[in-house]
Amino acid sequence: MSIRDLRESKAWTQEELAERSGLSYRTIQRLEAGSEPSAMSLKRLAETFDVPVDTLKQSSSGVVSSGKGTDTQLTATEDEAVKFGHAILGDPKKGELDPLTALERNALNSLKSLLRR
Repeated sequence: MSIRDLRESKAWTQEELAERSGLSYRTIQRLEAGSEPSAMSLKRLAETFDVPVDTLKQSSSGVVSSGKGTDTQLTATEDEAVKFGHAILGDPKKGELDPLTALERNALNSLKSLLRR
């Protein structure tokens, strides 16, 4: 996910993210516009969003991009995960038992909506 996607998933404004992370508002603007973050910025944002720094590094390096108007490129591992997700996203056939718990089904439905973006 991009920094913008993470921020929006929390329903934070750029100003709120700046305040929570200790970064300047202008830094947040530049990062969301595509500037490469410094190591310190990555660390602060990862702590703020409670995600691994590597997640943000991938987003900022273009390996995984969720920006509007750009194609998403996935690593081989991510591509396999998406294929697996698609394989199990289908609802059980009529008369079959659902092998997933309600929590697992909700998580997969959330994944399905993310994959549609």
